[in-house]
Amino acid sequence: MGLTKLHSVIEDKKSELVQLALKYGINHKKVLTLSQELDCLIFKFMKRQ
Repeated sequence: MGLTKLHSVIEDKKSELVQLALKYGINHKKVLTLSQELDCLIFKFMKRQ
């Protein structure tokens, strides 16, 4: 996955995370799982720069 695509995926996941947090609260399992997934994507992005 290229940097541009990875950046796009990160932005999409960030938006999804905000929506889930608003719907379920920040301590819900779905929110925490997506947050961890987003952390991994951001780490990959930062390693490639």
